[in-house]
Amino acid sequence: MSKFKRRQFVLSSITGAFFVLLNSITKKSFAQIPVKTSGLQAKLIPQIAEATRRIDIQEVGRRSQELNATADEIDAALDALENKLVRIKAPSSDSAVASTIEVNAVESLTSQEKQAANNLVTAFQEKLKAGEFTELDLKQDEQTVEFPLQTKQACSNGRVCWKFKWWGVRIRLNHCAVQWATAGGNIAALAAPGPIKAAIIFFIAILNAFDKGCGVQIHWLWIGVSWIKPKSCSKCN
Repeated sequence: MSKFKRRQFVLSSITGAFFVLLNSITKKSFAQIPVKTSGLQAKLIPQIAEATRRIDIQEVGRRSQELNATADEIDAALDALENKLVRIKAPSSDSAVASTIEVNAVESLTSQEKQAANNLVTAFQEKLKAGEFTELDLKQDEQTVEFPLQTKQACSNGRVCWKFKWWGVRIRLNHCAVQWATAGGNIAALAAPGPIKAAIIFFIAILNAFDKGCGVQIHWLWIGVSWIKPKSCSKCN
């Protein structure tokens, strides 16, 4: 092989390897970015910014229906508001100091985003002070309560799962739990924290409408806005 051809071969090999590496890095980078998160946040933030009281169930149902996103996408978008709108300082595991939350002063927020951030911060502080959740609640993984059932739909076990978060509570009811609740189940006696029972009672009128066979997922924010969507069949089932 001549020197010229050998040089072309080496150059071609290096160039090909570079583009393979670049393509791999690019794919990995994009894979780490939730595709719909930023666009979804653009729809959630205005509702969070305007919240002064809990809106009525008909309006919640309409907004939830119009929101083009899955339950898990909403969950991810809300979680990602940390570091975008707010900053959270969690204490060490052995510290008696409570978590602190503040408006993210590092980011250049619009007036609407600042209002949303202020609403989230104020609600967190008020609910923590009122004892609606604790530091331990925030540290725990998803909790579950399961109860035996006998219904016309042949459901054997109802299941309610919840996870406390800085913005509120994510609540999942399997299909049997929806059937139980809407058939007059004693929600007040459910072995779950107060906010979970309050959310189920609030949504009782539209649970069936959003249950597509696997149950529902509720995002119950500490401020006056919430969303409900059909639940993934792979979770809390």
